[in-house]
Amino acid sequence: MVPLELEHLQASRHSYITYSVYQGLSLTLCDFCTVDFSSYIPKYFGFKKSERLQFENFEYIAKLNQPTALLDKVCPTCNHKLRFLRFVQAMRDLNQ
Repeated sequence: MVPLELEHLQASRHSYITYSVYQGLSLTLCDFCTVDFSSYIPKYFGFKKSERLQFENFEYIAKLNQPTALLDKVCPTCNHKLRFLRFVQAMRDLNQ
């Protein structure tokens, strides 16, 4: 996690919500990442060009009232956490 984002977490600057995103896969995102999520190129998740994962597809599960940072491995190339990369791989597997 970027140090600035840790400061935002400690200051409760963002809200964090868990969503059911796609075919049973869930993901917890801050409010900024939720809005930005549809900017990913559909191919990144294994979609065909005409398909796209958008906020309208998200199903609210729960808001995290006291979110905490979780330790996780981070890819030095893309800076994504292992947890997110596993989500991406699961999406790709579903879209094969």
